[in-house]
Amino acid sequence: MKPSPPAHERLGPVAWLLIGLDGALVAALVFMALLWAPAWREVFADFGGALPLFSRVVLSAAWLWSCVGAVLVMIGAGVRSVPRRHLWLALALVVGSASLLATIAGIYMPIFDLAGPVEETELSRLRRASVVVG
Repeated sequence: MKPSPPAHERLGPVAWLLIGLDGALVAALVFMALLWAPAWREVFADFGGALPLFSRVVLSAAWLWSCVGAVLVMIGAGVRSVPRRHLWLALALVVGSASLLATIAGIYMPIFDLAGPVEETELSRLRRASVVVG
C-alpha cells in the first residue's frame, strides 16, 4: 500500500477553494477568448469606426489572460510549501479577476463611445418633432 503524503504536501480546504475559484476564472476567460471576443470583434467591425486602443489590445490578446491564469494555478497547485501555495493561488485569483474585469471593460468601452452620438441624434430628432407638433 502506498503511504499518504505528509500533511504539508496535501492540499487543504483553502487550497481547494482557491483552485476552484481560479479554475472558474480561467474557464470564464477561455469562454470569453474563444466565443465572446470574436463575436464582439465582428460587431465592432460592422460599425466601421476605430476601436479605442484598450479595446484593440483586449480583443487581440484575450486568450493570453486565460493562459497566464492557468499557468499560475498550475504553479500554485504544485508548490509544496503551504504559505507559498496559498500565495501563488491568491495571485492567480487576483490576476484572473483583474483580467476578467479588463476584458469586460475593453469589450464594452466602444459601446459607451457610440452611446453619446446616438443619444445626441435621438435628442435632436425629438426636438424637431416637438417643434413640428407645437
